[in-house]
Amino acid sequence: MRAFLHVVSLELKSLVRSKALPILAVAVAALALAMPRLITGDGTADGAHQLYVRYALGSAFALAVVSLGSAAAGTLSGDRAAKRLQLTLVRPVRHFAVALGRMAALTVAGAVALAVAMAAVVLAVDGSRRCWHVVRPAMESPREEAERAYAAYMADPNSPDIVRKSPKEEVVRILEQRALDRYDTVPPGATAEWKFPALPERGADFAAVRLRFTNANEMRDDVVGEFALGEAKVATSNKTQSVMFAPLPAGARPADGALRFSNLGRSSLMLRPRKDLCLVYGSSSDTFAANALTAYFEMVCMLAAVVAFGVFLGAGLGRSVAVFVLCAALLLSVVSPSAAESYHDELGKEGSGRFGYAVARLAAAATSPLESFSPMTALSDDERVEWGEVARAAALDLALLPLLLALASALVLPRKTQ
Repeated sequence: MRAFLHVVSLELKSLVRSKALPILAVAVAALALAMPRLITGDGTADGAHQLYVRYALGSAFALAVVSLGSAAAGTLSGDRAAKRLQLTLVRPVRHFAVALGRMAALTVAGAVALAVAMAAVVLAVDGSRRCWHVVRPAMESPREEAERAYAAYMADPNSPDIVRKSPKEEVVRILEQRALDRYDTVPPGATAEWKFPALPERGADFAAVRLRFTNANEMRDDVVGEFALGEAKVATSNKTQSVMFAPLPAGARPADGALRFSNLGRSSLMLRPRKDLCLVYGSSSDTFAANALTAYFEMVCMLAAVVAFGVFLGAGLGRSVAVFVLCAALLLSVVSPSAAESYHDELGKEGSGRFGYAVARLAAAATSPLESFSPMTALSDDERVEWGEVARAAALDLALLPLLLALASALVLPRKTQ
């Protein structure tokens, strides 16, 4: 433990002496404050909030990740090239302590820089802005729905041959992706019903139903209807394509776990229950400032995972190669989920198209544990970043992954320092 703390202390002192940490802190704060002035908003308070959170804070976070990830990729490789690592190890200090200490020091440096950026954003926006806890409908998982749809396809004699002849896993994967975007249709005069999980009894005074309707032509249209949640009934009217909030009386609870909507208009309405419908609630303590603090801890956990991966690359590769691989991996992690979602239908594809999709899908699967903890979207949409998410991110990104990569680095370093 003493050797580990000594490595952390030396690395932090080096970052301060070289002015790398002060420069990074100033850079992320300047970017967080300058970005909203470089991008034109829509002139509304909500638009300004989105600019500061999604673009300003997002850009500052990206800068911190790329900068510290690159520094992590070069820290061990640079010491190996300059023969400084051998001097460190004769004290003696174990390879594991050196790798884990570098990871910890760079994560602490990133935490300081992100704290500066987050403080700049919180001071620039309305910190008392209301945030909401979100409860989504209780539905079968996309995988279960895909398995059921696949069974129906196989039982239907009119199913296309390309579906019948394709491997089951490929077809189920495509159906699973489509299940996320499946629409429910509510014809005029009809009533739709969505089940919700057991709702908390305390601190759960629901404020509103939040949803977004569309229509078959994806054009703006009148929405006229009535929500029923237990004994509470709320009439609503709006336009399709807009996010709607239908306020509910305090303490409203669904008696049978169901939320009902009656379409009283003259046009059919459509929504994706997995994406476009939820119940939201909150209390006076659920503010943007409190949510930003929770999101900050989750962002530090994500940064720790990137730094750990960078240190591991630097343990076995040269500086330039390690930095290149890290930046390429970060770029692939950003692009691959969108590519896999947009071009998920691989049936009938051959050659490079099939190979490219396979690479995108593999990269998306590899980075999904990190991406699933990203709080940026929730923070910009005024959704509460739950502490349970932070705990899972800390267990994976801040503890387990750095320990495993430090052990892997300790196995690689002796072979590279001989």
